[in-house]
Amino acid sequence: MILEILNDAFQHGLLYSRQAVFHNHRLAHGKQKKDDLVKESLTFVDSLLKPFTMKIPAALLIPLLFAGFACESAPKEEAEQSTTEQLTEAERSEYIDKGKQITQATFAELSGQLSEAIAEGGVPNALKYCNVVAYPLVDSLSQVHDAIIRRTSQKIRNPKDAPTEAEKVMLQTYHERAGAGEELKPHVKQLEEGRIAFYAPIKIQPLCLNCHGKVGKDVKQEHYDLIKQLYPEDEATGYELGELRGMWSITFTKL
Repeated sequence: MILEILNDAFQHGLLYSRQAVFHNHRLAHGKQKKDDLVKESLTFVDSLLKPFTMKIPAALLIPLLFAGFACESAPKEEAEQSTTEQLTEAERSEYIDKGKQITQATFAELSGQLSEAIAEGGVPNALKYCNVVAYPLVDSLSQVHDAIIRRTSQKIRNPKDAPTEAEKVMLQTYHERAGAGEELKPHVKQLEEGRIAFYAPIKIQPLCLNCHGKVGKDVKQEHYDLIKQLYPEDEATGYELGELRGMWSITFTKL
């Protein structure tokens, strides 16, 4: 009985070794046709493991090896589909500069209008301004700069600002770097279909605390009630000065 168990364990180990060697050999010759590659890989594996074979017929191993081939091919195809042309250093620098210029111009326009709204009617007027005017303003600036300008966050106020999957990844990266005390810098990434994404962090400024700070301390209760009236699903309060609020996300079409 013990000998049978040991024999079974040895056979399983041999099978695993055969599959592993087959897999490595296939990866090393990945450009060959599948049928020729399988035949050559099996011959190669058998030549290495022949001295150790005992009772397992090759006919039983071949279906398992083909199953391994099928399982491994899918991730490879997915990786190939997601591969995009990389930006050159010159292009990267160009889009970093363009992104910075657009974010600075957009921020200046938004903050200027916001300050005027507060001066005219206080925080309630500013909240209504953001709800009605901010998005058309950003859309018009997008047309001027021939790009898609967005602001997004892990804690959104307007559902329109919900991050895409790519933006979620970058937001998480920014938060991890912020938590580690690292400097947060603009980032450029090549997307599919010739699109380029520019990301830059947004941190809480003194003016932001009026609507995004801690309720009862920075945000008055009556102002928070208005926020919930305008944005029932609001998550964007509780921030402190200098904290990471979210990020700019600008999408260009590569020329």
